[in-house]
Amino acid sequence: MHWNGMFASLPLISYWEYTRDEFDGKTYELLDGLNAWSHCFLEDINGQLVDFNRKNPDEEHEGQKVKNPQIGLSLIKRVAQVQLSMASYYNRTAPDYIIDIVNRLSPFNNDSNVWTSYKDASVRDSDNFAMYPLWPS
Repeated sequence: MHWNGMFASLPLISYWEYTRDEFDGKTYELLDGLNAWSHCFLEDINGQLVDFNRKNPDEEHEGQKVKNPQIGLSLIKRVAQVQLSMASYYNRTAPDYIIDIVNRLSPFNNDSNVWTSYKDASVRDSDNFAMYPLWPS
């Protein structure tokens, strides 16, 4: 998945979280567009929304296809949860696809409380970039 829009939305999300000012609805509309796009892009596999495109998959490094990259999952989840919070705060009805993303997005790939990785990653196969530390949140 391409995450440029989600990265670009992070300063607006931070601003809204601190001020509750959404620039005359523009932040909500931006997040809504990003979430609508994400929901269309994500693939439904066995009831989970998965970030993997068989035609143009993400890669950790060139030639290393990545299913459910952690950066993608975290950005998708963050943007969806914030729009859901904004809808609640402004007494709006959140679109069904937001709730669907929040409830069915593939979980982080972690076998411990400390590290996460993309699915089936190993340090040997990925030049030590497979593992990402998790901080309590």
